[in-house]
Amino acid sequence: MKCGIVILNFNDFGTTKKLLDMIRNYKVFDKIVVVDNHSQDNSYKELLNYQSEKIMVLQAEENGGYSKGNNIGVRYLLKHTDVDIIGISNSDVEFNEEFVEKIVDDFVCYKDYAIITGLQMNIKGEVAVHPFWREYTTGEYFKNVLFGLWPLSHILKNGTDRDYIRQKLALKKKFFRVGAVEGSLFFVRRKEFEELGLFDEGVFMYCEEDILAKKMKKAGKKTGIDRTVKYIHYGATTTKKVFTSKESRRHVFNSHVYYFDHYQSENYFLQKLNLMLCYSCKFQNWIIACLRRK
Repeated sequence: MKCGIVILNFNDFGTTKKLLDMIRNYKVFDKIVVVDNHSQDNSYKELLNYQSEKIMVLQAEENGGYSKGNNIGVRYLLKHTDVDIIGISNSDVEFNEEFVEKIVDDFVCYKDYAIITGLQMNIKGEVAVHPFWREYTTGEYFKNVLFGLWPLSHILKNGTDRDYIRQKLALKKKFFRVGAVEGSLFFVRRKEFEELGLFDEGVFMYCEEDILAKKMKKAGKKTGIDRTVKYIHYGATTTKKVFTSKESRRHVFNSHVYYFDHYQSENYFLQKLNLMLCYSCKFQNWIIACLRRK
């Protein structure tokens, strides 16, 4: 099976260069596409130095967010290559060639899986805080939203994503199914990805993984983790450099409302309840941000 990968860059060409230097000679990749998401620095000019027969550097006409930016790279792969597997990668990750080779082998073995990645680790060599999570029922979704509100976070101690992650890892399975995986690095089958219309560009940032996993499940496909291979995610280097807390809160709010209304529930009253809770979380986070500035 042939494999290509899309790397999204925004005002962070230094980090993207490090990743390109690491993977540019990986034979497992037939094509590497770098999308500069309309950076305001010299990113595009700097990254053009890496363009070659194997590496294509593209620039978005505007910064439309994670989904829209990645879709530019994916569409290039669909039009100009015959890759079977497409990787979606942040620039702030680290992985070896064996990692990708094992993921490609997994797609051969597990034909009912459309999204697969390895186990995400932090820079300390520990399993990341939120590398994967369950597919939410409406009740579980609300419980996780409520868990983010004080003082409910001290009351709702069971049945959260943290418990789900611990339970999955405790089973010691080499390969297991999950609801969704963190979007810093994962691989997806070309055929299903194309048939489902790629990423939903209705969200700018946040909830993209949940939306894609929902679409895949509806098509009868699964999402999985191969814990025999690992990668490092250094963690939100672009968002920390670029987006203010105010902007991040706005993106979180808009994305959760969009996700719930379009993919979680069509019930009008539940949609309004979600809207109210999202406003509560946004207000709480604003209060916390104000207190931290003092």
